[in-house]
Amino acid sequence: LYTQLLTLRYHMQFFIDTLQYHLHVDVVEGHYDTLMRTIDTSRDFESVRRAHDEYLNALTTHCFLRDRVNNNNI
Repeated sequence: LYTQLLTLRYHMQFFIDTLQYHLHVDVVEGHYDTLMRTIDTSRDFESVRRAHDEYLNALTTHCFLRDRVNNNNI
């Protein structure tokens, strides 16, 4: 039983580590770079606001926060 619990813990930790890496590297950093490039080339506040809205939309979508199944389980 103890070995099975340790194996379960290992698999759960691996999942959490992989998810955290995906969220940080693939989602946040990638979309942040896009946001900053857009802001650097923007000429007015409205385009910055629009870029920020797109950034937030992309984060919530790619971080699984808009998935109806996940929201019901949280």
